[in-house]
Amino acid sequence: MKLITLAFVLSMSLHGQWITGFYAAQNGVLPVSSIPWNKYTHIIHFAATPALDGSSNATGGVSMNYLNQAEISAFAARPAGKKVMVCIKDNDGNHNAFTQATSPGMIGTFVSNIASFVASNGYDGVDIDWEANINATQYIDLLNRLRSAMPGKVITMAAGDWGGMDSVAASAQTQIDQINVMCYDMDNGQNCNGQECTWHNDALSQNGQSDKRTCDARVRAFSNKGVAAGKLGIGIPFYGRRRTGATQPQVMGSFPSYTVYYRNLVTDSTRWQRL
Repeated sequence: MKLITLAFVLSMSLHGQWITGFYAAQNGVLPVSSIPWNKYTHIIHFAATPALDGSSNATGGVSMNYLNQAEISAFAARPAGKKVMVCIKDNDGNHNAFTQATSPGMIGTFVSNIASFVASNGYDGVDIDWEANINATQYIDLLNRLRSAMPGKVITMAAGDWGGMDSVAASAQTQIDQINVMCYDMDNGQNCNGQECTWHNDALSQNGQSDKRTCDARVRAFSNKGVAAGKLGIGIPFYGRRRTGATQPQVMGSFPSYTVYYRNLVTDSTRWQRL
């Protein structure tokens, strides 16, 4: 991620609407001081991870990962009323780190360390981005314990229609403030009639094509489980994707891809023209 690459338009109801942006730590492009705060209600600082020991096993601690203290301190100058949460994502060094950190013998320590990290760094809450090797029972326990440990803080989760996240959200929705459905990166590994094919980064509607990755299908996975509409946010990518060798979706085969960031797209006079 570079810049504020994602925005969540929250919630789906008209009351209490949130607009949340992800701020990628150490992005080298946009300093904290230049965040357009008037466009957002919440910012998620991306990202810390479950900490690992020398053998790459979870310790129950929180690792700074991408974060640094200078940026964290800069968020203290945010305008009144704006909320900043720290994201804790999967540790790339061990995709079982969340599972280990939320095990019965370690979860108490992990939750205590998250609450301490949030408080000591002046955050308004935490965003949990557990996407790999999810243990639904332990995830629900994590969210319930976080609410007990941080009753006055904001708790959100990044969510997709895989790994049982819909069931986690349905079970824990009373303990969390927002469930942000990731309507992006749908082009990776999309199948057409059982074969890999090109697809959109952020397709909106299946329109009867149930094999396609789309935003409405991901949201429906949660609403069908009973998640309240007012808890659901829609993740919008502030970037696009280009694939070499294909000019349209549903072309069979695997094609090299690269990301086009919003900041570059709006300066591309060929693809961005004002009417």
